Order: sequence, then C-alpha cells, then structure tokens
Amino acid sequence: MSDQPSTPTVPADPAGRTVADGDRVISWNEDQPVVYGGESDGTFDTLSFGVFSGATPVLKCDPRRVAPADTPIPDRDERVSVVKGTRAEMPYGAAGVWQLRLPGDKRPSWHRTKRDATTTGLRRLAILDWHAGTVPPGAVPAGPARVRAARHSGRIFRGHHVEGGTVHSRHRVSL
Repeated sequence: MSDQPSTPTVPADPAGRTVADGDRVISWNEDQPVVYGGESDGTFDTLSFGVFSGATPVLKCDPRRVAPADTPIPDRDERVSVVKGTRAEMPYGAAGVWQLRLPGDKRPSWHRTKRDATTTGLRRLAILDWHAGTVPPGAVPAGPARVRAARHSGRIFRGHHVEGGTVHSRHRVSL
C-alpha cells in the first residue's frame, strides 16, 4: 500500500494548461508554494531543498498534482468532507484521526487537526478546479494578493501579523 494519497481523476484540460518546470506552484501535499521541477522518476513525489541555501524547495511530481501559485483557493467548499475517525480506523503512520475525503478520491487522507484537513482539502480542490478550468465562487488568489484580500475582509484576527506580504500566526493557519 502506498502512503501517497490517490489523485482524483482529472479530466483533460480544454485550455491545454500546463505548469512549466521552474514555476512556483501550490501542490497536493505541501502547505507552502514550491518550485515545480517536472515529473518524478518513480511513484513518489520528490522534494529537494538546500539545507542552508534558503531557496524555495523543488518538487518533482505528477503534473496533475500542482497548479500555479496564484491559483485562487476558496474559503470554504461543500465538496470538502472532513470527518473524525477512530484510532482503530486510522492506518499505521497516519498523522491523526481527521479524515479528508474529496469527490472522486479513492482513499481518504488523514490529518492531525480538522483545520489541517480542511485547508489541505481546499488547496487540493483549487488544484483540481484549475485543471478543470473552473474557478469556484468566492475564491481569493494565493500569496500577497490573498493577504491583502484577507486584511480587507477582516479574516486576519488577533494573534496574526503581516510581514513582507506573509501572514504570521502563533498557530499553523493558512488563510
């Protein structure tokens, strides 16, 4: 059994969208934008980074598992299903008991907190929507434009501060 979550079937993109090597992307499994390094050589994703370089990590994976970093990520979506499972249901090595299910996904992914599962699900749906050529209503672009939109809509709460276009928090929060 692979520890990689399955990728729901993505229909062929009518616009012929692709992500080029070297583009900044949001990815299926990474919380922060990374640089796309092309398709992986094997079954698993490969994340390469320099320990002391400070450069953005490079991800090699299936091109259906990435979208450009400025892809809008919705605040909420009815297609994201997060359910608390039991420890008995949880596969060996899973991060936590929160189970994320997406439409068309064969296997759920498991997360430590409900917030982690929800933000992961929203990011994955944004990737699927980008490949399908649809933009969900109420979506806000990722990155600095997303921070500006969050400021104006009041979604930056006490305990958050903004430095250099990035929202920082005491907790792991993805706006």
